[in-house]
Amino acid sequence: MSAVTIKNLVKKIEKDRKIEINYAVISYDDFYYRMSVKDRFIMDIVRNKHSVLVDTENIMRKE
Repeated sequence: MSAVTIKNLVKKIEKDRKIEINYAVISYDDFYYRMSVKDRFIMDIVRNKHSVLVDTENIMRKE
């Protein structure tokens, strides 16, 4: 999914829910690297309440 497609999806959700969404688009490799070094941004997302809009690799699914 392209960054433009994601941007349009986020805009639609923001309009429908009347909220502002802060989001980041990162590659699979970057995500796993940042997990391996316990990057603060990634760890905050994983540990705290969050919503996943697109996860084509099922990285963030709850088991």
